This record gives sequence, structure tokens and C-alpha cells, in this order.
Amino acid sequence: MAKSGVFLTFLGVVVCVQGRLFRTSPETCSTERTEMDITRTLTVTHEGVLKTVDCVARVSVNECEGSCLSTASPNVHTYPDFKKDCKCCKEGRLVSRQIALQECYSNGVVLAGVQPTTSITEPADCDCFPCTN
Repeated sequence: MAKSGVFLTFLGVVVCVQGRLFRTSPETCSTERTEMDITRTLTVTHEGVLKTVDCVARVSVNECEGSCLSTASPNVHTYPDFKKDCKCCKEGRLVSRQIALQECYSNGVVLAGVQPTTSITEPADCDCFPCTN
């Protein structure tokens, strides 16, 4: 048995024998790049004719990834409730940008020379913020 004041480390959490928990794992929330496929149905003019087409693009976008520290501890003032401090990895600010769609299809046929643009919204930065539902 450990003496009072001795700390044990288990699964990234330091457990104090005196009954207090101290977290050793840092928050890992960050802005990462990922590849994704985007599909848009648009109306375009091709060879003088309006057509509804499906256009696709493979783009690199920002995403929020990681974890944040959250706690739930007994609340002595409103027992049996808990005091909750929940943090979530999410965007701090969003930005929009234009991307060129690479191929457009009409009835399964690629339309040559048709490369419309579309707008996407992505995180500019990510961090740990209070969770909301």
C-alpha cells in the first residue's frame, strides 16, 4: 500500500492516494488537414443548353481533431447533482473559400470544359471550448 502523498500513474492519470485526481494527459485538440470528396448538384450552361449536373472534387480541408479535458465531480451544495465542466474540441472560427469542381456529369457522361466553382466552409482554427448541445 502506498503512503500518503505518494502518486501512482495509470493510463495517463496521476492518482493521489489522498483521494485527488490530477490529469497528466494534455489537451490534444488541433487543426488538421484531411482529404474529402465534395459533390454538388448544379445548373450549368453546356453548349448553349441549361443542364442539371452532378459535379465532384477531391479537396484538402481543415478539421478539428483531438480531445479535451472534462470533469464531473459531486456537488456538495446540491447533492446528488454533479458539477460538470465539459470541454469539446471544435472550431474557434470558420472561414469560407471557393473551390473548383473537377468533373461534372450529366446522365453519367463527363461534360468536357465544365468546371464551376462552389463555396465550402471549414475551421480556421480549433481549440477546447465549453460543450453545447
